[in-house]
Amino acid sequence: MKSRFIKTTCTVAVAEFFAMVVPQSICADKNPSPVTVVNTPTINVQQSGKWIVGLNDTPTVKVSSPIVAVTQGGSQAADAYMPFVKTISFNIENGTTQNNAGITIPEGKRLVIEYVSARAQGTAGQKFIAQIQTSVTKTESPRGVYWLVFFPQGTFSTIDVYTASQPMRIFADPSTPPALFVATRTGITGTAFVEATISGYLVNIK
Repeated sequence: MKSRFIKTTCTVAVAEFFAMVVPQSICADKNPSPVTVVNTPTINVQQSGKWIVGLNDTPTVKVSSPIVAVTQGGSQAADAYMPFVKTISFNIENGTTQNNAGITIPEGKRLVIEYVSARAQGTAGQKFIAQIQTSVTKTESPRGVYWLVFFPQGTFSTIDVYTASQPMRIFADPSTPPALFVATRTGITGTAFVEATISGYLVNIK
C-alpha cells in the first residue's frame, strides 16, 4: 500500500512539473483574446492665416476653340448690311391706263425687298393691279415680275380706294431697265393716284 501511494505521488509531481516547464504558447487556445487597434487621434488645429491646398502630379487639361465672328447678312461685313426704305408715288394720267416709277439701287449693292405697302385710287368703278419688276444677275430668269394683291377699301365721294400690304422676298440688282413699281387700271377716265412704300435692306454683291 505504501509503495502504491509513493508511485501515485510521484506521478502527480511529474505531471505538475511538466505543466510548469512547457510554455503555454504550444497549447492551442480555442477562444483567442480580442485585439484592440488604437488609431491616431483627431487633433483639432485652429487655422491661422490662409491655407493653401495643392494637388501634385495632376494632369493639365486645356480647352481652346476659335473665335467666330457673326455678322448680319451671313458672311457679309456688318457695314454691308444697310436698311432700305423708299416711298414712291405717281399719277396715271387721264386717257392712259398705266404708269411706273423706278427703284434706284446703288452700284455694287443688291436690294432685298421684304415688305411692300401700296395704295391706288381713281374714278369710281375702276380697278387696279400692281407689280414689281427686278433684275438679278447670274440667274436663270434675269427679269422677274412679282404681283401685289389689291383689296377695295370703299368709295369715297366719287373715288374708289384700293390698298395692298404684303410681305415679300424679292432680290434686285442695279440694272437697265431698272427695278420698277408698275400700276395699271381698268379705265382711262380721270387721273388716278398711286403710292407705295418699299422696305428691305442692301447687301454687297460678291
